[in-house]
Amino acid sequence: MQASRAMTVFASLVLFGTGMGISLGATGEDADTPGEFSTTLNRAKVAGLRITDLGGNIHTLGGAQEPRATALVFLDTGCPISQRMLPRLGELAVLADGVGLDFFGVLSDPTITRTDGMEYAQEYGIEFPVLFDASGVLARTLRPTHVPHSFVIDTRDRLCYSGRIDDRFAAVGKLRKVMTNHELEESIRAVAKGEAPAVSFTTPVGCVFEAWSPSSSKREVTYHRDIAPILNAHCVSCHRQGEVAPFALQTYAEAERRAQMVAMVCETGFMPPWAAEPGAVRYQQERRLREEEIDLLQQWAQSGAPEGDPADGPTPPQFDASGWTLGEPDLVLTMPEFEIPAEGDDLFHYFVIPSELVEDQMVVATDFKAGDASVTHHSIYYSDSTGQARELDEQTPEPGYPAFTSLSRDFVPSEALGGWSPGSGPQTLPEGVGIPIQAGADIILEMHYHLSGKATTDASQIAIYFADGAIQKIAESFTLGTLDISIPPNRNDYWRKAWAKTPVGITLLDLNPHMHLLGKEAKVDVTYPDGSTESLLWVSEYDFRWQDIYRCAEPIHLPAGTRLDFKVRYDNTSANPSQPHIPPRQVVYGEETNDEMCFLFCTVVLDDPERIEELRLAEWEGFLRDGEGNGWGGSWGDWKGWSEWKGWWSRGSDDL
Repeated sequence: MQASRAMTVFASLVLFGTGMGISLGATGEDADTPGEFSTTLNRAKVAGLRITDLGGNIHTLGGAQEPRATALVFLDTGCPISQRMLPRLGELAVLADGVGLDFFGVLSDPTITRTDGMEYAQEYGIEFPVLFDASGVLARTLRPTHVPHSFVIDTRDRLCYSGRIDDRFAAVGKLRKVMTNHELEESIRAVAKGEAPAVSFTTPVGCVFEAWSPSSSKREVTYHRDIAPILNAHCVSCHRQGEVAPFALQTYAEAERRAQMVAMVCETGFMPPWAAEPGAVRYQQERRLREEEIDLLQQWAQSGAPEGDPADGPTPPQFDASGWTLGEPDLVLTMPEFEIPAEGDDLFHYFVIPSELVEDQMVVATDFKAGDASVTHHSIYYSDSTGQARELDEQTPEPGYPAFTSLSRDFVPSEALGGWSPGSGPQTLPEGVGIPIQAGADIILEMHYHLSGKATTDASQIAIYFADGAIQKIAESFTLGTLDISIPPNRNDYWRKAWAKTPVGITLLDLNPHMHLLGKEAKVDVTYPDGSTESLLWVSEYDFRWQDIYRCAEPIHLPAGTRLDFKVRYDNTSANPSQPHIPPRQVVYGEETNDEMCFLFCTVVLDDPERIEELRLAEWEGFLRDGEGNGWGGSWGDWKGWSEWKGWWSRGSDDL
């Protein structure tokens, strides 16, 4: 195996999205001052917001799988100007879809029920999705002043246009004979091209948007209007019968019974499970509630969990339990049935599944089905073309063999293929990007089980989709880290650092910090060649049991000469609930779960694939530094484990 593949351990396939960077355009002749616009409307702050439409379908603003620009128009069921513009909005919705933008209407008024909205949409033949902003979260974020009021937001969550649809209305009650300005259409076209609209702000003409006044904020918070949309968008994919969560939240009776518990775990940040702090970089499928949503859960629980009017409630989301979301896979593999005990420590286990492929393939998508979702916590999958994993499997009587032990130390994956965690969907690569898998390779599932108090068995499945056409780009791994780890007992502030400079331009697709039980915090920062800096990731509460791969919603280009810094903190005190040693003792680098690691696994695409060995050399030089990020001050031969690590990293390569 070449060294260029040896560093793929624990790295995983990323969803490669396309994005566009644009700056704000000039203001129109009837706009507010440019200064006011730039300070109040520069960031839309809606990307990642999950909201249901009138039919109960869940939408993620800014895109769920890849970045999407978005057009939003606030409407009203009783405003004649809003109604008059609906045919034109239907045309713009078709245009937006054709150029790659999401287009939504928005109803946001505490006096309008969801049933009212559905009747309105049917009466006027609205075919584009209309979001039901039940509690005003979207309205309070974008602050519309009239209905209709339109907004266009780019893939970086920047507000590029705010204002009228066009100049059909000169004022309320005054229609123009001839229209000369079509700002919403022009903004949609410009943003689709990655350009700034010529006009970024106009004064909307319509009925005054009077919803969510101080008096409306005092209304009763109810299940059907306020709580069900939050639970449906964020919780029920796991909190339903047969899934990984311990109880269901699909009905009022189920939610009312758990109202205080739901409010508590959301207020503390325990749920939804998402460790990364909010920052400039947005990640795919972020599991994060807005403060307004947390406040609603608190108010509802404290007021006795009232049910409210069912006419306000969304249609429950539908889940496809019979088939694969992406359609019929090219390959479906089932792991051998594995017995899971009722109690004990969490299990981390590798399972080896022959692919029986007769020719090489390029993987472009993967999906996963948990055999017993009540105990399946997450999975990461690899390919192995060497037969190593199969040989290790033969050394144990049970199917597969335990991960993070001396037995698994010798397994070096050929390729990382993907990963699954509760609530995540299939992972796809864009056209022309793939991951190679060789004929005859085995597929390895790394499974994490958390025990439920009941003995059970699991036989999870992985689905793999192959490329139909040519592949132009290969997703490569890039790893930062150090093996210079020696954590004193009773220290909760022990830091390790690693860094590298990119010798060639790369596009960063994902980040996956990896430590063991003592790991508590991880930070990733970059310094660009021009000296500017950016924080890419801050995991403030690292948890070995929740190993997320943070996939960039907008892939980040790092030009040649960019410095990538990774630093982590460990807590080796008895106050750490994951502490494996009581009393605490010195902990060093090692493969066992009770040892420690310091790795940042990334998936990247090179600007120039021919320069892969230069990237490998930069990766290697990073590991030659000590845990403070400095050049090694002593003899590597004096350091325990060095020769073993060098041999592992360079296995199969003549370069080292």
